[in-house]
Amino acid sequence: MSETAILPREADPELQRARVLVVDRTSMGQLICRMLSDHYVLDTATDALSAVRMLNRESPDVVIADIDIPGSGTRLAELMAMSPKHRSIPVILTSSRPIPRGAIRARLAGAKALLVKPFRPQQLRARVAALLRRTNGGDGTLSRAEVGEQVREGVAQIEDLPTFPTTYT
Repeated sequence: MSETAILPREADPELQRARVLVVDRTSMGQLICRMLSDHYVLDTATDALSAVRMLNRESPDVVIADIDIPGSGTRLAELMAMSPKHRSIPVILTSSRPIPRGAIRARLAGAKALLVKPFRPQQLRARVAALLRRTNGGDGTLSRAEVGEQVREGVAQIEDLPTFPTTYT
């Protein structure tokens, strides 16, 4: 995946204003772009250095970075948190493996969230929307529809769990 800008398919000017930088070198980065392409203008990078270069050219509204990118997604979040120009841009870190105390490490690096792959498109879109509301002067609370979607998603995850045979002693 190279540095590119992907425009939303919808022509809604409100949605086109929000810009998301996706930093991931795997096919999951492409999947994240597909999850968000209808809602936001997307820029992509494959490593932390490319992401920094893009940040210096144009500031996105949200950055989504994989922890395991070359140069480290965690280090990218730390650098952004230290930069007066970029510290207000929320960062979502993603990881393909559950990390003990990963959410704490992500927060200490300056990230607002850690999502463990695989995650559902609704989870990602709800997180991005909440961060955008929070940084655009909103309180970051979810709408009734977003809460309903998260509840439906949680129920679906429970229903997807395998059933275990009942044993009686």
